[in-house]
Amino acid sequence: MGMFTWGLRSFRQRIEKVQMLTSEMMGLKEQIAAQNNLMHQIRRTLQILGIQFPDVEPPPEMTS
Repeated sequence: MGMFTWGLRSFRQRIEKVQMLTSEMMGLKEQIAAQNNLMHQIRRTLQILGIQFPDVEPPPEMTS
């Protein structure tokens, strides 16, 4: 019975870890959405003022 209890505890810990990471990911997605919204507002304001920036792709990530 000890092995079963250990396995169940390990399984529950993994579930809790997945739930924690999922929650953290959702928070990060919300932050990204808020930043994108802010950048859109800034860009729109600059366009209204006659300042325009070309659409620029970020540089590809360098791998080592």
